[in-house]
Amino acid sequence: MPDIHSGKLFYFMRRLIYWIPCRNSFFRNVYRFRQQILNGYFDNLLLKPLPSLFHPLFGGSDVLDLLIVILSVVFIYYAGLHINNVTPLHVLTYILLVLNGFLISLGFHICVLGTGILSTAVDNTVMLYRDLTQMGRLPIEIYQEPLRGFITFVIPVGIMMTYPGQALMGLLSIQGIVLAFIFGFGLLFVSIQFWNFALRNYTSASN
Repeated sequence: MPDIHSGKLFYFMRRLIYWIPCRNSFFRNVYRFRQQILNGYFDNLLLKPLPSLFHPLFGGSDVLDLLIVILSVVFIYYAGLHINNVTPLHVLTYILLVLNGFLISLGFHICVLGTGILSTAVDNTVMLYRDLTQMGRLPIEIYQEPLRGFITFVIPVGIMMTYPGQALMGLLSIQGIVLAFIFGFGLLFVSIQFWNFALRNYTSASN
């Protein structure tokens, strides 16, 4: 059985390969949102009996994305078996923080969509987000302050990518867990308010 250090390395490598595309694959349609506004397709979406955010966020999802999710779960589970002293509480906290990371990613993409309505500047914002998330491929401990604080609480790649792994290994404090959830739900609330503001100021493509 590998020791805890090899288990940590294996866990972070599996997250590097699988978890980043897993999260972003759900929001693939965001990359096409600018064109949908310019050609008037978004006007038709607003007439349908669905929440206004549903299609812009999830319209590009593919059933094959489930395969990525399954692979992610399998490899993370296998890596977790090789980390010593993992308790059910650690596993539960890890799952909740992964879901919280999904909320943070969701909130950011909603803000991107709202920005796209107001200025049609979607592509550059999304690509900037993708470039910044590449910094989360490695544990945030390798970065020096103030960069570490910036990528943890401002972007926040650290909360999304590193906090779940730290919680699984029992390295994350209660204060860090609470802060992560406050940030996740707070960002989601702010992003929805921003989306509603953008809708109120939206002028159709025909205008």
